[in-house]
Amino acid sequence: QVTMYFAFLGYYTRSLMLLSVIGIICSYWQYTDLSPVIEITDPVTQITKKTQYHTYDGKATPIFCVLISIAVTFFLEGWKRRQAQLAFEWNQQDFEKTERTRPQYNGDLKRGFWSHDGDWV
Repeated sequence: QVTMYFAFLGYYTRSLMLLSVIGIICSYWQYTDLSPVIEITDPVTQITKKTQYHTYDGKATPIFCVLISIAVTFFLEGWKRRQAQLAFEWNQQDFEKTERTRPQYNGDLKRGFWSHDGDWV
C-alpha cells in the first residue's frame, strides 16, 4: 500500500506539470488581454482620467475550466489503469486475502481502529 501511495504521488506530480504550464499560459493571456479604455471624470475637479483595467474574467477562463474538467477525467481513468498495471507487476492483487499473521508477533491480536464488527470507527 505504501508503494502505491508513492506511485500515485509520482503520477499526480507528472499530471500537474502539464496543467501548470497550461495555467501559466492562460494567466498570461488574461493578463495581456486588457479591457477597453474607460474615461473617469471627477465630479468635483472635473478632471478626466483615462484608465485601462486588467480583468481576470477574460476569454481564457472558460477555456481553462473546460481543459481542467477534461484533464481530471483523463487523470482519474489513467490512474485506474496505472494502478491495475502496477498491482499486476508487483503481484499485489488481493494480497489481503493471502496475507498471513506473522509468527514473530508476540502480542494479543487487536483490531486497532476497527470495531469488533469489522467497521471503521
